[in-house]
Amino acid sequence: MSARSPKFQKITEEMREWAALLSGEVAQWPDVTLRPMFGMTAFYRKATMFGAVPATRSIGSPNAIIFKILDQQPKLKSRLEADSRVGTSIGVKQKWYSFELSSPKDLRDALSWLSEAYEKASYPARKPIRQKPTRH
Repeated sequence: MSARSPKFQKITEEMREWAALLSGEVAQWPDVTLRPMFGMTAFYRKATMFGAVPATRSIGSPNAIIFKILDQQPKLKSRLEADSRVGTSIGVKQKWYSFELSSPKDLRDALSWLSEAYEKASYPARKPIRQKPTRH
């Protein structure tokens, strides 16, 4: 593993329950699919992954979920920085954040961050259209 590779941790039974509650809620959102990934349950909006909760393992802390927020506006960036439960980005090219849960009260805010990531996942970056060369 390289120095930038995330460390996986076994999760607590309490976190397993919290993750199941979050997964159950997120699974009901439009265009969302859940897929297993490295001991976690990944959330996709159509083809864009926007978050994950631990199933058996977690990245970093045993009580953390992760979410990705594309296209951060200054107001959103300030909110991310102001929330002490939000960890800095995971990954090199994409902005993944962790959110540390310490009590059932944190479920509401975890769901709020996942919702924010879900909304941003609906606006994928446009790829340039490659035109085929024409033959004469």
